[in-house]
Amino acid sequence: MKIWCREVGSLLTNSYLLAYGKEAIIIDAPELPEEVIELIDVEKLRLTAILLTHGHFDHVLGVGHLQHVYPTVPSFIDPKDSFLIERAVSSARHFLGHMPVSLPITAVYDIHSWKYGRGFVELISLPGHTPGSVGYYFPRENIVFSGDLFGRRTIGTYTHSYSSKKDMATSLRRILTLPGDCIVYPGHGTSTTIEDERIFLTERMHYLESSAHA
Repeated sequence: MKIWCREVGSLLTNSYLLAYGKEAIIIDAPELPEEVIELIDVEKLRLTAILLTHGHFDHVLGVGHLQHVYPTVPSFIDPKDSFLIERAVSSARHFLGHMPVSLPITAVYDIHSWKYGRGFVELISLPGHTPGSVGYYFPRENIVFSGDLFGRRTIGTYTHSYSSKKDMATSLRRILTLPGDCIVYPGHGTSTTIEDERIFLTERMHYLESSAHA
């Protein structure tokens, strides 16, 4: 597998391009995905799917642009985050203070219906930051794309009305069951490993568990 990461959009969100031979998938699609599109062209790849870790605007605003360029390529998300897709543009305008550059998203399918990757990628439910947050674990390569659950010495926010401290703690406990040498590719920032984050994540997990029951 080849992996390319492009940090794009107003919030410097990571967009990943993964390729097995000439077949490729995108994980997360921030606004202004031109760099990723150019990379697909340069490498002569065939895009087969757009996978989303969750529905926040900084991870999905490029979906409409990609659908325009690749009209037959399906996009997938956990349906529990569909409401965030619907409000992506208004959320971006609220948080950024300006109208984002984006095209309408035509259709996004239930990630649980995605069949192409079965056998080489495992879908991990990681709610908390959002109700439908998911991770994508590739056991053969021992890598995981964690979205905004956590990154290097940080965890995602859990202060939205739809966030959950309890679910966040459960998701951290779940992700910590992956091998220590598993490489983590987060939604923001640089890669890390499960082992490098274990102490920090365990501390945050215990804090969330205790405060959720307070």
